[in-house]
Amino acid sequence: SGAYTGYVTTLWRAGDFDEAARLGAVWLQLAEKEGQQDQQVWARNVLMQVAHAKGDLEGALTQGNAILALEPGSDARVTVARILRGQGKFDEARAHAEALVKNTESPTLQRAGRQLLEQLSTDAARQGT
Repeated sequence: SGAYTGYVTTLWRAGDFDEAARLGAVWLQLAEKEGQQDQQVWARNVLMQVAHAKGDLEGALTQGNAILALEPGSDARVTVARILRGQGKFDEARAHAEALVKNTESPTLQRAGRQLLEQLSTDAARQGT
């Protein structure tokens, strides 16, 4: 299933979302069949990004949450939090942002979490909550 990594990622980055989604699903099935967790995470990450780019936010959240079930420290948490924030689900987004700050060792992810928390505070102030 690892052979799909570069090709499907290239399709996604080139904007060929339908083909990336089709082959990404094949990639995911192979990774699941072979029990390759890292490949499952990568395939789901591409599928999450493709769904997000196509405006399928629920599909993106489904993939993102599946990634987090496999790998709680994944950077997918940033995308999930941003989508939830955009949907006005501030408490859920805040929980993900706090997890980035508290539960990850990556300075980049911690910074993204702090940035999201600041944005969520601004959102709350605007809404008077």
